[in-house]
Amino acid sequence: MVPRHRFAGRAASFRKLTDEVIAERDRQMAQLARLSGRHAPSKTIENVRVLLTRAWSKANWRAREEIVATTAWLLKAHRLGAIFGEGEGSGCDVARPVVWSGMAPTDDPAAER
Repeated sequence: MVPRHRFAGRAASFRKLTDEVIAERDRQMAQLARLSGRHAPSKTIENVRVLLTRAWSKANWRAREEIVATTAWLLKAHRLGAIFGEGEGSGCDVARPVVWSGMAPTDDPAAER
């Protein structure tokens, strides 16, 4: 029989992981609530909501860790889209055509020629 203290470190580590994942999910849910109230409906925001609710309920803890990493990325992309004016605050749902001219992208259609 294996002594119980041998697994005590693993249990504490797992408990720390789950506490961190839950705290990050709570933070993202609060951010989601703020964004939902301020902006028009967005596919990005809806995807985050689905991941943090429906997908969350069916996932194990490792998958939940991946879910919060993915939703953090989606929320960051949404914020960047709002900052750079893509979709009038709806995040990165509406993409602008980008034309490459030399080494830097430009929005100028004349540069395409």
